[in-house]
This record gives sequence, C-alpha cells and structure tokens, in this order.
Amino acid sequence: MAPDDQTMTFTYNCTQHEATGFAPFYLMFGRVPHLPVDLLFKNVLRDDSVCDYNAYVKSLATDLQSAMLLAQRHSSVEQKHQSDQYNKKVKGLPLSVGDRVLVANKSGRGNAS
Repeated sequence: MAPDDQTMTFTYNCTQHEATGFAPFYLMFGRVPHLPVDLLFKNVLRDDSVCDYNAYVKSLATDLQSAMLLAQRHSSVEQKHQSDQYNKKVKGLPLSVGDRVLVANKSGRGNAS
C-alpha cells in the first residue's frame, strides 16, 4: 500500500459513518486512535482511564456494549430509509385472477436420471 493509501484508509476508519453513527476504528477498538503527537505531548499518559487497567477494561466493555446497541439502531434506521427511498421508485401492475403471467420452468432438461 502506498503511503497515501494508508493515510486515506486511516482517515476513512476514523470518520463517523452515516449508517452506524460511529467510526469503524471506535467500533473495532473501543477508543479513538492515539496519534504520535499524543504521545509526544504525553496526553495519553496523563489519562487515568488509559493507565488504570481494571478501570479501562470495565469502561471499554461498557462503552463497546452501548456503541454496539447504538450502531445497530442507527443501521436499522438507515436501512429502513434506504428501503423506503428504493420502494418509492418501484412500480408494479396489479394482478387479477385469470391474468397471463410468465412462469419459470425449473425442471432439469437433459437430466439423465
């Protein structure tokens, strides 16, 4: 992968998605990414939730559970919206008893059985 491809992939993974409401990076790792500049300024090391293992694990489990539920809700809403938009364009003719229709013939032609 070229450096520009990696940068674009990282940016994509850190951007909130319309369907889930969360960035893929957050849903995968349960946190926002720590960049080299964060380590340079030691912001991460001052964060007690990162340094205290037990508190971090408990917080991570809770955050991921709530993120999963919210992402599922957002995804369902977005799927319904997409379905409604698609169905607006669908046109069909009503069928009545006695109408002639095409039927697929699923019998196996040339089958030696």
